[in-house]
Amino acid sequence: MSVPPARCLVVADAHLGQVPPATEAAFHAFLDRVPQPGDHLLINGDLFDFWFEYRAVVPRKHFASIARLQQTRARGVAITFIGGNHDRWGGDFLRRDLGIAFYAGETELDLAGRHAYIAHGDGLTEQHWSGALLHRVTRHPLTIWAFRKLHPDLGFWIAAKLSGKLADNTRDKAVLNRAARAQAEYARGLLERRRYAVVTRDAIELKSFSA
Repeated sequence: MSVPPARCLVVADAHLGQVPPATEAAFHAFLDRVPQPGDHLLINGDLFDFWFEYRAVVPRKHFASIARLQQTRARGVAITFIGGNHDRWGGDFLRRDLGIAFYAGETELDLAGRHAYIAHGDGLTEQHWSGALLHRVTRHPLTIWAFRKLHPDLGFWIAAKLSGKLADNTRDKAVLNRAARAQAEYARGLLERRRYAVVTRDAIELKSFSA
């Protein structure tokens, strides 16, 4: 008798730290009640509105959320965290201290019986040169090195001021629809070249790897 694939739960764009307390409480309640031992929790970017790991410092305001994630791991729930444009600067704290599989960018994994390409989405199909440039700058090792040299209080203050510029916050439906179509086309292209499930924040296309 074949064993059914483990359940995979996907969350993204909670932006903890910039949302009302009720939203953060709802996410904590979700972690307490929904993921069960054997499940795989996939965090597909921007769980935090800003996350950066210094060698000995992590954002204090996310302590309660980090504690919930640690409790979820302790219950036997696997957690994979794909960095988004707001929280791609994770590292050893997430991997070693919490036991979370963290990837700063897109990656490929076997999830719930499917081989999947996973990405948050931002930076894959930018519609304007300024957006593409911003992603290149914030991902560059020199930028990360320079930011790490700042005092954490100053670094987090700067990040809070610039948070809105880390993503395109337009409400123009035409722009949003164009971006969604571009990501869907990107996903279809991947499926045609390499038959697997494609999961991004804005476009999800699924095809059995063995089909």
